[in-house]
This record gives sequence, structure tokens and C-alpha cells, in this order.
Amino acid sequence: MKEFMLASVSPTRAFQAVRDRKGGWIWPLVVTMALMLLAVWLMEPGFRAIKEEAWKAASSQGATREQFELIFSLQRYLIPTVGVIVAIFFGGLILMLVNWVVRGEAKYMQLVKVYLYSYLPVVIGQLLVGILVRATGADDVREMMLNGAALLDESAGFLRRIAALADPFYIWSLVVGVFGAAVMMRRPPARIAMWLVIVWVLLTLAGLNG
Repeated sequence: MKEFMLASVSPTRAFQAVRDRKGGWIWPLVVTMALMLLAVWLMEPGFRAIKEEAWKAASSQGATREQFELIFSLQRYLIPTVGVIVAIFFGGLILMLVNWVVRGEAKYMQLVKVYLYSYLPVVIGQLLVGILVRATGADDVREMMLNGAALLDESAGFLRRIAALADPFYIWSLVVGVFGAAVMMRRPPARIAMWLVIVWVLLTLAGLNG
């Protein structure tokens, strides 16, 4: 757990400590999921506007209020937590692809740990959003963005979605991932950074187009 917390501020040192150590991912995963649940709870007042928009769409399809409330509640808490599990193992596969390209020496579970440990800055960002929602009483969590999208009006559309990429917490996460992957693959960070940035841009553009 010490290395999990250390990775966000001293990634090379932290990943060198866990590189040849088996395990080391279960408790960090549990803590990450717990923190995500806390973040969702903190953001709960900010879901009001989203909830009403979703209810209008669901009611037009014939859903009852009881059905909607149940599904909305389940989605609100299950998607962030289950999403973490899916993300770290899928992220491990992406890092394994980079490992193959650079002819690295990492194993799959080592790279799963890299993705998991590097996810903590993202969770910190979500917690801060939740705290802002509670402090300001905002009823729309989308107004509490901590990225470039906050500088543009909603009418900016696609440009606003592009600006959202300027997220300090995702960039922080990417930097941690670069140094962690470099340690596990035993390759220079600059070379890893080039490939991870390429993959990140491609996946992001695919998400925006979707």
C-alpha cells in the first residue's frame, strides 16, 4: 500500500520497489473502488440535472418512476466501481501492446499494477469534483469540470469536448503511467511516453467520434 500511495509523487521509486514483487494489486484495487464510491456519493447532489434529463428520456419510452430510480441508482454506483476493474485489466492489455512494440520485458500483471497505481490521480480529481459539488450546492456535476472545458460555453460543442482533454489529473495519471511502464519494461521513459501518448490520442479521438 505504501508504494501505491507513493507512485503518484515518486513513480520510478515506487515501481522499482514492486517490480519483482508478486501481488500488490488487490488492496490498491479495493481502496480505489472505495474512493470512487466516496466520490460518487460526494457528487450525488450534482446528478439532479442529469437525472431529470434521463427521466424525461426514460418516461417517453414507458418506464415507471420506480423502475427508473432503481436503474439510475444501480448505474450511478456500479459503473464507476466495475468500470475501475474493467479499466485496469483492459489498460494492462494496452500497455502489453506497447511492451511488445518496444520489445520490453514486462509481464501482464506488472502492467496491470502500473495502470492501477497510475489511476489514483484520476480518483483524486473525482474526489475534488465531489467536494466542489457539496461546497457549492451545484445540481449539475458537469458545471464542476476541472479541465479546459470549464473555459468554454456548452454551445462550443465538439470544441468543448476537445478542451476537456486538458485535464491535469488525467495528464498526471499519464505521466505516472509512463514512468511506471518504463520501469516494468526496462526501457527509457521517453520512448514509452511517445507510444503511450500516441495510444492515448487515438483512443481519445475514437471516444470523441463515438
